[in-house]
Amino acid sequence: MYHALNWIAIERFDTGEAVTSAMQRVRATRELDFSSMPADLSGWYRSHSEKINTAVAEIRAVADKPMPDIRAVLARRRSFGALAGARKHGYAVELNAALPTIIHFTFNNLLRLPAFMSAIGNAASETPEPRGGRRIPLSLPSRLKIEEAIRLITTTSRPEDDARAQMAVLLTELATAFCAYHEVAHVVLGHVDANARLSASLTFVEVVALQDMPLGKIASTRRVWEFEADLVAINMLLQDMLSPKAEEAFEPAYGPENDHSPLARIQAMLGAALIVFLLIAQVVPPQLTHPDPLVRFIAVADETAAALLQHHSGVGLTDEEVHDAINDVAAAILDGWARLEVPTTHPSLLSSLRRARAGVERLQLQRRALSNVYRSHAYFYPFE
Repeated sequence: MYHALNWIAIERFDTGEAVTSAMQRVRATRELDFSSMPADLSGWYRSHSEKINTAVAEIRAVADKPMPDIRAVLARRRSFGALAGARKHGYAVELNAALPTIIHFTFNNLLRLPAFMSAIGNAASETPEPRGGRRIPLSLPSRLKIEEAIRLITTTSRPEDDARAQMAVLLTELATAFCAYHEVAHVVLGHVDANARLSASLTFVEVVALQDMPLGKIASTRRVWEFEADLVAINMLLQDMLSPKAEEAFEPAYGPENDHSPLARIQAMLGAALIVFLLIAQVVPPQLTHPDPLVRFIAVADETAAALLQHHSGVGLTDEEVHDAINDVAAAILDGWARLEVPTTHPSLLSSLRRARAGVERLQLQRRALSNVYRSHAYFYPFE
């Protein structure tokens, strides 16, 4: 049984001097050139790196054994991906520059669909991209400087309505934070060090080239690691959603007339995670290194429900309310995904969710069978 991580509260909406100092230690050659980007865009992208450092500082305080330094950076890479790796004096957690950009592009295009989150802003003013023009890029164009590609992709795909554009930014922030927390979890749970022992690689790459795909027991272990990292990451993000400062961040995007209660924020969080899972499945075929997107979604959704009902009863949500909200967000995201004409293998939501829960149960059994191989490397391991 997984115990909800109610031991951590990341203040993602507030960064201080310690975070700024940590950012200054990152190797400049690997960082985006923020000086060449518009001030509002550079500030927003810089904040993603700051959040990783904030999470690292909080986790270090509750780890079971001393943790080495973990450096975080938005790396100048064009492909959709991330990594966590062992370095000479600790670890590095890196999000490729393309990752938040492609997520932002995806949410921009979803919010250009009038039927998607139709209560936000003036949905009727939106005009979707013409048929064939909605392909989601999985890497930044090579003909442009990375910083220019980021500016171009995010501004040209922007929804017409300001409120819907602001919502795309907020959802992108949630999805990117989930990715950052996921990579930190690989370090904390011992996956990076165990991977070095199993594969002789000091770097745990999130998106693996097809020719480098692991096989057999290593592949099964890798899927379990992704499952575990998802559960830790969603608990960290859940603490964000229940933070008093979350309401301050959500109200401007949702507007005073729309619900931005904890349940609405949790739906946004789960929808953001599902988009991440769907995008990764476009890069890496499911079941090779990562579980199927809906299996991952049900795992984090059920963990969120358990955490809310067992450890956050003061929020005042019933089991029925939480699970209805889970089904609603899955339906909305998958409907929008289909309207973007992105290939998907989930024609029936309810039957797919039932199969996904069976997939989660298999991962739980595999984790129990495999965890002795790697759990000794963990700085914190909250699983039985």
